[in-house]
Amino acid sequence: METAAPMANADAEIVRAMERERTRALVRGEVEVARELHADDYEFVTPLGVVLSKDQYLGAVAAGDLQYLAWDVESPIKVRMYSEVALIRYQADIEIVVQGRGYPRAVLAH
Repeated sequence: METAAPMANADAEIVRAMERERTRALVRGEVEVARELHADDYEFVTPLGVVLSKDQYLGAVAAGDLQYLAWDVESPIKVRMYSEVALIRYQADIEIVVQGRGYPRAVLAH
């Protein structure tokens, strides 16, 4: 099993800034900005276990089927690097509308 390599603070801050930019773009519905900040092999897994590809996920945002009203980071964003992959973990307070049904703010781990 590959272990996490130590990251320089500057590298970790770049990853954190990208995550903040990604979530702001999703809340604003800026799909093209979000597209640049998601890996081509990105997968979104819903709380019910439904898996969406990057195109399916961002397509749902573009169509308004998935609308983020708020996405506030509520804990430090922890960053780990594995070769060419950065993993992040944090808690967020999210308010969302899915296919016209609103879901109140809830703190979720990412």
